[in-house]
Amino acid sequence: ESIQQTTQAEDVVIYSKSWCPYCAKTKALFDDMAQPYTAIELDQRADGDELQAALLDASALARSYVAAQDASM
Repeated sequence: ESIQQTTQAEDVVIYSKSWCPYCAKTKALFDDMAQPYTAIELDQRADGDELQAALLDASALARSYVAAQDASM
């Protein structure tokens, strides 16, 4: 499934790595708001490196999409 398909199908999508403290903070923020989200753990997917390269100009994560718009800071 492509990034575009995923972000259009879900209200909130967080592209993350399971060990990333910034990603954990982003997910905790949505948890605190009781806002459901779909977390895509890039380090747990065979295509994670390709997805990360498609998402980023740099190596920073957490990449968050709300209503198919990039909401990352």
